[in-house]
Amino acid sequence: MAVQTHASASPSLTMTAAEMLRRPGHPTASEGWWCAYSQEMHRLIPQLARSIPATAAFRTGHIKQVSSCRQCALRYHTELERWADEAVASAPVKRTVVQTLVVKDRNRLLPVLTRSTRGAAAHTHRLRREALFELFSSVPLAKDEELILAVEDLFETANPLSHDELPSVTEMMHLPGILALAIFCTGRAQQSFLTMVDRMAANPSNPPRSLHAVVDVAITKILAATKHRNQTSYVSSMSKGLEAVIKTCAEDQSQLLSRLQCKQKNFSSRAS
Repeated sequence: MAVQTHASASPSLTMTAAEMLRRPGHPTASEGWWCAYSQEMHRLIPQLARSIPATAAFRTGHIKQVSSCRQCALRYHTELERWADEAVASAPVKRTVVQTLVVKDRNRLLPVLTRSTRGAAAHTHRLRREALFELFSSVPLAKDEELILAVEDLFETANPLSHDELPSVTEMMHLPGILALAIFCTGRAQQSFLTMVDRMAANPSNPPRSLHAVVDVAITKILAATKHRNQTSYVSSMSKGLEAVIKTCAEDQSQLLSRLQCKQKNFSSRAS
């Protein structure tokens, strides 16, 4: 399914979770909750983080939407990113909501991406393909260490995505998790994601969504890992991925590379 990039207008800004449950959605309807009502679902994000019986059906319905439709998955993670940006300058409760949902998403996707997952081959492949797409849609998930290890293990023997299953170049520009995975993964997985990043160079006038946010996260992670002598090779791998992402995707690559080098120098001078 091709990924649309616009947000559909919501019919009501006062819709409750119970009312959303009465709306048609995936997998039985052609449009899901996040496809058709992304503005209203944005307002209902706190309900997804509540682990109480009253919201259980709503949470289950939400999972059906994002597991059945790439557009819903992309809209959800885009809206959660927007919620996180809004949370920076607001009450701690908003930050807690984001952190809770990232953990819930990680725990939902991790079993699917584990190579030992049992099930019919075609069904398992489809679930993994859609789980990978969710990682592509979300920087917080793409930098999660447990998910990274699972993805690296999947790619160790063969690429779990055929060429026909890869996102198009246009789709990739809206999937910042690909950039994060190209930086934070190692080995075969990193090479596969760097190849995908190279394809983004076909559209140089339109930088990928959240590029600067990915760069900032990467710099922070590189500096944190630099503190540990046993992570030298990982720091080298991350730096290689980060430089490749910047040189391939950023119009202001000189500025971003200078920022990385400046932060590394400052960190080294403080550590010495």
